[in-house]
Amino acid sequence: MTDLDELLKGYRRLEKREDLAGVVDDPTAIRLLAAWRRQVPTWRMSRATQPTELGLLWIWIWAGVRYDREALAIAAKVNESTAELYLRSCVSARIVYPDGSISKPAERLIAAHVKNRFPGTRRGRPPGVKDSNKRTRTPATKLEGE
Repeated sequence: MTDLDELLKGYRRLEKREDLAGVVDDPTAIRLLAAWRRQVPTWRMSRATQPTELGLLWIWIWAGVRYDREALAIAAKVNESTAELYLRSCVSARIVYPDGSISKPAERLIAAHVKNRFPGTRRGRPPGVKDSNKRTRTPATKLEGE
């Protein structure tokens, strides 16, 4: 049996920022990417012969993916048909993976989007949230004889 992780390794090595061109300025697409990370899809290898060409292999892999369409749509705050349309676009751009993960550039996009939503905050915390690891400064002690 073919291991899904092994199949995805080659695609992960090909990730690039340019793959995000279709989603970078689209808040709905960014919400869908975030929602996809919370999915727990299942995968079954297709009965069809496994292709060797990367483009056809990608389609073959996705043919065996099952996920909760309703949960994805709810998490992305869109209807199911819109969620399906955006997911297909992300699959086509190879920025979502059939194991429920997303590409590294997509992860960075989400992180930057969240950080920009809370400008002027430290470490991405919303205003008013205190740092639980606050450091306290102790006064310097003088050495005897100074």
